[in-house]
Amino acid sequence: MLTIYSDDHHLHHGRCELIDGQLKPCFEMPSRADHVLQRVKNQNLGPVEAPQDFGLDPIARIHSRDYLDFFKGAWARWTEFNTDGDLLP
Repeated sequence: MLTIYSDDHHLHHGRCELIDGQLKPCFEMPSRADHVLQRVKNQNLGPVEAPQDFGLDPIARIHSRDYLDFFKGAWARWTEFNTDGDLLP
């Protein structure tokens, strides 16, 4: 099995997520990524490689330009609300 891993996983550390209309602690967090990586290595499940950047072309083949533009500026629009919370739908 090929595992794609980057230390950038540590940058994804939200405080909460919206599940069934309720804010709950995030399931995905840096410690979980570390745990999964360690298990992959301990069990010799296969190579661990860094992700490759394929640019936006593969994403643009399946998503509209409007959709991509919306997400491109989502964080900037969110921070305009002067909030320090996680960006949620």
